[in-house]
Amino acid sequence: MKKRRLYLVAYDISNNRSRSAALKVCRQFATGGQKSLHECWLSDGERETLLATLKQIINTATDRITLVGLDARQTTHTLGRGTKPLDPSLIVIS
Repeated sequence: MKKRRLYLVAYDISNNRSRSAALKVCRQFATGGQKSLHECWLSDGERETLLATLKQIINTATDRITLVGLDARQTTHTLGRGTKPLDPSLIVIS
């Protein structure tokens, strides 16, 4: 079994095509997130693969990627209030 760690992946990419490509890559690893900020459970190998792929996509002169390791034992704090979906039959948990 791979040992995974929780990371927060954030990026600031100026080019629309590169930003879209980075979003696709991050969503392959993400368990949650929004726009340019993603929560990812990654093994060491997955982390290296994600970073290597993102480095090929971005322009290092203008774009930024931040990968922060988080302590999964910490309590999660949220702001706002969640709402129930209009059609609960669309939610599939497997």
